[in-house]
Amino acid sequence: MALASGVLAGASLLTTQYIQSVVGLSPAVAGLWQAPTGIGIAAGVLTAPVLVSKVAPRTAIVFGLGVSAGGLMLLTTVGSADGPAVTALLIAVVAFGVGPLFALGTGIAISTAPAERAGSAASLSESSNVLGSTLGLAVLGTVGTAVYRSRLERSAPENVPADILDQAKQTIGGAAAVAEPTGSGQDLFEAARAAFTSGIHVVAVVGAVLVALAAVAAWVSLRRPAGMSASEPRVSENYNEGSLR
Repeated sequence: MALASGVLAGASLLTTQYIQSVVGLSPAVAGLWQAPTGIGIAAGVLTAPVLVSKVAPRTAIVFGLGVSAGGLMLLTTVGSADGPAVTALLIAVVAFGVGPLFALGTGIAISTAPAERAGSAASLSESSNVLGSTLGLAVLGTVGTAVYRSRLERSAPENVPADILDQAKQTIGGAAAVAEPTGSGQDLFEAARAAFTSGIHVVAVVGAVLVALAAVAAWVSLRRPAGMSASEPRVSENYNEGSLR
């Protein structure tokens, strides 16, 4: 859950900046384009009970994480000249995929823990979401920024003053602020847009790998322990499927 939260937070951080600064929308309009992310995660959470009526909870979780990984890989195809629709849709797909994990993860943790530790299990799962989101913002945000600065350093026009380039390298918003309608300033901004998009591509690949690791961890760790007989209680007996395959 921490890995999934971190990837979603980190990817959302960059795609939000892409929609506003790279695409060039106002803050209000860019904010409206974030609505699909909330809709996506809500849909994923609401889909989880339907999935567990057909398959085991761990299968539903791994399926959802696979959808998220696919959305992240498709995010690498977004270009600096594309509009906001594709990016907003893909980050919504990522959010949809982590929905089953968020919906089922806490329940699995609570049902697995002894009754007297249920509160601790619930608080631990919630804390993992917050910690994962914070680390995702920090780590993936740093990766995206590092790629952006490196690419912009190499692709910036040669006639751009050093102080202007330094300001543009800080953030994509800084590049937009120093860009001029014509001339080298506009060329610099185009280079910045391409560099920031490259940063999103790298973060998407890293995020897809982390989500894949989370899927493997879920598949392995949510198995019924070896040696457990059919008569023994199963981890997910609170769910319709009755066991974690």
